[in-house]
Amino acid sequence: MAKQVSKTVIGVFVISSIAMLVAGVIIFGGGNMFKKTIKYVMFFEDSVKGLSVGAPVIWHGVEVGSVSSIVLKANPKSVTIDVPVVIEVDPNRIEIEGQRFNNPGEAMKLLIAKGLRARLAFQSFVTGSSMIEIEFFPDTPVRLTGLDNRYPEIPTARSPMDKLAQKLEDLPIE
Repeated sequence: MAKQVSKTVIGVFVISSIAMLVAGVIIFGGGNMFKKTIKYVMFFEDSVKGLSVGAPVIWHGVEVGSVSSIVLKANPKSVTIDVPVVIEVDPNRIEIEGQRFNNPGEAMKLLIAKGLRARLAFQSFVTGSSMIEIEFFPDTPVRLTGLDNRYPEIPTARSPMDKLAQKLEDLPIE
């Protein structure tokens, strides 16, 4: 004669199966669990209005990473405000001279010396959202703040929209 299965055992089995399924979706669902990224920090002179966490980082039209952190650091003694923007770059999206981006520190120093700069750019004119554009601007000065030693710093340049806004502010219009 067959032994009757306990309802408690079936309930525990179903609940534990659901819990493991939910844990698996949370842990592996993002796809970023085993993805190696390199973090960099940058400080923009102008407002970072429209920039948000998750915004793309575009290098010569190719998305190479995203913004991972934006923090406002105020210093009441010197009455200054700094906004460190931390980005995560996927090293598999970048090759330098036929090799992968294996030694990012040395490669980034060389690229900065050649004019690599980051600047804000419009992602969408409709929503006003911004993204970070990385390009070579050899005629711009290297502006490193040294305010965050956790990550290598990428120098920044002013965006064309900020330059235009500054010129409009300087016009003597009454």
